[in-house]
Amino acid sequence: MTHKVELYVYDLSMGLASAFSQQFTGKHFPGIWHTSIVVYGKEYFFGGGVQCMTPLTTPYGQPVRVIHLGDTQIDQSLFEDFVHTIGQTRFRMDQYNLFENNCNNFTNECSNFLLGVGIPDDILGLPREFFQTPLGQMVKPMIDQMMGGSAHPEQSPNLGAFGGGGMGSGMGGMNNLAQMMNNPLVSQMMNQMMMMNMGGGGYGNTTTTTTTTNNYSTYGSSSSTTSSTSSSSSFKDPLEIYRYNKSNVPQVMTKLKTTNAQFIDDMNGDTRVLNQLEQYLQLPHQEHDKSTLISDQTFIVLEKLLKHTKESDAFPILDLLRLLVLTSKYAREITIGSHKNIIQIIEERFVSQFSSCSMPTQLMVMRLYCNLFDRHYQQHSKNLPEMVQFIIGAQNGTEMRLTKLVDMISTSLSSELEGLRLTATSLSCNLSLYLPQQNSDEEIQLLSSMLEFLPNEKSKDVSFRMLLTIYRLMKDSTGNDDEKKEIARALMTDPSAVFSTAPGVKLLQSSDELKLLAQIKKLL
Repeated sequence: MTHKVELYVYDLSMGLASAFSQQFTGKHFPGIWHTSIVVYGKEYFFGGGVQCMTPLTTPYGQPVRVIHLGDTQIDQSLFEDFVHTIGQTRFRMDQYNLFENNCNNFTNECSNFLLGVGIPDDILGLPREFFQTPLGQMVKPMIDQMMGGSAHPEQSPNLGAFGGGGMGSGMGGMNNLAQMMNNPLVSQMMNQMMMMNMGGGGYGNTTTTTTTTNNYSTYGSSSSTTSSTSSSSSFKDPLEIYRYNKSNVPQVMTKLKTTNAQFIDDMNGDTRVLNQLEQYLQLPHQEHDKSTLISDQTFIVLEKLLKHTKESDAFPILDLLRLLVLTSKYAREITIGSHKNIIQIIEERFVSQFSSCSMPTQLMVMRLYCNLFDRHYQQHSKNLPEMVQFIIGAQNGTEMRLTKLVDMISTSLSSELEGLRLTATSLSCNLSLYLPQQNSDEEIQLLSSMLEFLPNEKSKDVSFRMLLTIYRLMKDSTGNDDEKKEIARALMTDPSAVFSTAPGVKLLQSSDELKLLAQIKKLL
């Protein structure tokens, strides 16, 4: 029996290398390639250790090329024995080197094992070619240092699943490098690499849950629950809540402790508290969990860290918090409970200053607010769910919160980073499920932002969530003189022309996606 072997090729620069590399490096590069091997119905790749996932569900988005390398007669068990062996030796986490022992070296070895031939030379040789440019020579020492450099023999092989250090050790440094270089191409690549490795993040690590499912995934995993397709010709809103439940908790905790080493040393006993938090976030999660690992001291420590950590180093704390609030009792604790100072600090330091925050902070703040929503949409007649009341301003004095959240979404839609735009539209989808449909300033701003950025959006996933937000905001609009309809028509005078040319919209193919598109055309 033979098995098809494919090479998935991803562009970490998301097209920027092709557009700007000549200007900034003196040479044209078509992309900055990340590759994975797809065989036996699985996708194998190297990044923070050897990983194996369902094809097209990795943090790297959609491949720009799929290359059929050949067909192998080697069975799956033999190949996975090989992968396990090299994953504990040459391709441990601490052995990762962005340019000399990377994902492409891994797929090249896998291809040679399976087929007796390597991957294309233009992909394998691109990093070394990049370093022959002036920019490459300039950034290589800094990136080597941030990535932990080449592995050293004295390093322990037992630091994590396949080793320690590696990609996670340089997460904060990568963003600092981008700021130092003040270079659009470097900044985009560094932010992209950071998001891929920060908390196991990426574009697709949301959990979407509907009112008809009882499934809930564990911490450290990713799941998506899809509603059944309506058999009718009209669109049926799946009523999903987008929440971000996946993270490499040990890696994030290591980054937090490293960044705040001196401060933690001065806080007696707090290492134990952080260790218990790390342990809790890796447990199979149950909504009514009775674990004693989380206590008042946990929140006291997190509050102190939030107060004293500089903004560019805050994302590990925010990452851990956004996982913690997936448990509803802890979401209440930091928002309306005895430790509500935590959300107040986040709003004062990061929400109010969102546009000037670093990309990782922006990403984690929005994911935290996504996770504050209950995992199932709750039909409401009079009383909104408690966390929704907190978020959208049904309680006294919180109107400003909703305004600032909408401002965050609008700001993020102009980002060149797809992952940030996707998280922003996840939050907009969650909000639009519960907004009162009263033509409020926030509703009008949210609708206007979606309509403004949709025509040029290239991502299919971002475009779909933009359309879903538009649908939810406009579905109850009645009459041609409705304010939302007037604004929509002013911003989009010819919806059919826009939808036929918008790059992300053109990628929509499923029955539900096309039904949603047709429904919005009717609304407009």
